This record gives sequence, C-alpha cells and structure tokens, in this order.
Amino acid sequence: MPVGTLFRRGQSWQVFALEHGRARLRAVEVVRRSGGVAAIAAGLEPGMSVVVFPPGGLSDGAATRTR
Repeated sequence: MPVGTLFRRGQSWQVFALEHGRARLRAVEVVRRSGGVAAIAAGLEPGMSVVVFPPGGLSDGAATRTR
C-alpha cells in the first residue's frame, strides 16, 4: 500500500478506507515500510480501496467519490 495513505492518530496508524461511497477510518497494523510502500498485517480486507493523501478535513463517514 502507498505510504501516502497512512497517518498517525495517537500511537496507531490509520487509513481511510472507501466503503459504499463513504470514507471510513480504520486502524491498521504496519509491519514494514520501505520507500513509498507499506506492508499492512491487519485492519483492511484484501482489495479494499483507500484514500491516498487524505485531506486534513476528511472525517469518518464523509461522502467520497473515486477517480
């Protein structure tokens, strides 16, 4: 997964996953980062779409659209 999807909230790594047209905040377990890629061990299902470089004002449950 691109590291541009990850951000910190407290001590945990978070991402915004796209679910049914909404951005949903998810805690993830990062097991390794190298360059621009991170390996995620838990918190997302295979094939889930995520927000890359989420804007600061994005909140859990916000309506989203894909490009």
